[in-house]
Amino acid sequence: MISRPRKPFCGIHDNIEDQWTTECLIDELALHLAQVTEQIAKENGEKITVRKYYHQAKSLMRLIPIARPPPVFIISNSDLTPRLRIEIESIRDSPITLRYVLTQSIGRIFENLDFRYYHLSLARNLRVKLSL
Repeated sequence: MISRPRKPFCGIHDNIEDQWTTECLIDELALHLAQVTEQIAKENGEKITVRKYYHQAKSLMRLIPIARPPPVFIISNSDLTPRLRIEIESIRDSPITLRYVLTQSIGRIFENLDFRYYHLSLARNLRVKLSL
């Protein structure tokens, strides 16, 4: 039996021309970013593979509540799938929606690391930027 790639369950229709809902975009972006990996070099020169956005979240976690201004969490446009790029591009004219989608998606990564700490100390200061 040939297996087909799974389509996101939250799209309104199966057609690629159909736009995802805001909550679907948040879900898909969070799930995709959680899987992105990169190789980093340790002090001894050994290379290890890490989950890129979890690694960034761990690095910023203790700084966000105390630094003024708080550090910005960066999402690389090159890490996104073509469909995610299309969906994000479709909301660029609405900065409030774009900020909501980005912060909610990254917030889920922080929640996975430490749910309580995220909601009590990080959420109100979280700033996310999409780098081109």
